[in-house]
Amino acid sequence: LSLDTANQRAAIISFPRDLVVAIPGHQAFRINAAYHYGWQKSGVEGGINILKQVLHDEFDIRIDHWALIDFNGLNKIVETLGGIQVNVPCALSDTIDEQAFTIPAGDVVMDYLTTNRYVQSRYTTSDTSRNFRQQRVVWAMAKKALSINAPDRVPALYEQLRENVATDMTVLDMVSLVPAVYQID
Repeated sequence: LSLDTANQRAAIISFPRDLVVAIPGHQAFRINAAYHYGWQKSGVEGGINILKQVLHDEFDIRIDHWALIDFNGLNKIVETLGGIQVNVPCALSDTIDEQAFTIPAGDVVMDYLTTNRYVQSRYTTSDTSRNFRQQRVVWAMAKKALSINAPDRVPALYEQLRENVATDMTVLDMVSLVPAVYQID
C-alpha cells in the first residue's frame, strides 16, 4: 500500500508470486521465495528484511512499514465488519478444498467464506487476476471499516488486528494515518 498524503492518493502495488528476482545470498528465484529464505534464517524480521531489500534493489521501492495478514485473521475481520461489499467485474467459478463455487459479477456482499474464496482462487484465473481481487478486498475492508459508526466493534477489530496482523507499526503510527485515509478519494 502506498499512501501519498500530500496528494491525497493511495495505491496498492502487487507483484506476481512467480516473478523471478535476484535474492541476496541465493540464486535468482520467484519473489515469494525471498520472504521464505529470510524467515528460515531469522523468522519474520529476516523474511521482511530480505523482501525489503529485493523490492529496493529490483524496483527502487522503499518500504517504510510492513504488515503480514494471516488468512484466518482476514476472515475474522470480515466477519466482525459484518461482511464487505466488493464490486466483482466478472463472475468467478473455481473449486477450493473440493468445494465448487461461483461468485457472480456485480456488487457482492461477501461474508468471510466468500471473501476467502475470492482472494484465494487461482486455478481458473491468472496470478495477476488474483492480485487484482485481493486489492479489491483490501479496499472494500478499508471502506467498510471507515464507514461503520459502531464503537462497539472497535475493541473486537483492534483485538483481531493485534492477533492476526504482524507489523512494525505502533498503535500511534496507525492512528496518525487515520486522518489521511479519510481524505483519500
